[in-house]
Parts: sequence; C-alpha cells; structure tokens
Amino acid sequence: MVEKYSWLNDPGSRAWGSASSAEATVAESVGELYNGTQREVLYRASLISTGSFEALAARETALPRRGSEVLASGWGGFLSSVAGQR
Repeated sequence: MVEKYSWLNDPGSRAWGSASSAEATVAESVGELYNGTQREVLYRASLISTGSFEALAARETALPRRGSEVLASGWGGFLSSVAGQR
C-alpha cells in the first residue's frame, strides 16, 4: 500500500497543521476508537507490512507467559514462514 500511496510515509506533509499536530490527532483517535488488544494487532500488522520481522519476534519474546505457554502461541511458525519468503 505504501508503494501506491507514498505519502503514507510522511502523512504530516499533507496535513493542514503541523506534523506533530496530525500525529497527536491520529494517536488520540486510535486510542479512543480501539481497545488495547486491537491496537496491538494494528501495531503487529504494521511491523509485518514494513518487513520488521526482527522487531515482531522481539515483541513475541517479551510477551507475558501463562505457565510455559506464550499467550500468542503460533506466531513463531508464522514468522519463520514469512521470513523465509524474503
């Protein structure tokens, strides 16, 4: 999507106010519209879409654990398969 809409890399350039004002508005809106779990999914999707697999793997490692099972189990295999496609 970023290839088609390159301005997404710099959304402040299209804002009427300052870039920081636009970022603050978006952050406030996302905070009000989505709960914590939904924001986590959006963040992970952004990491995947930008190819930041190492950052995503680090996030997985930092997740709280329930017993010996990671709460978001199953991502390790997915990350391996996606990283292998690069």
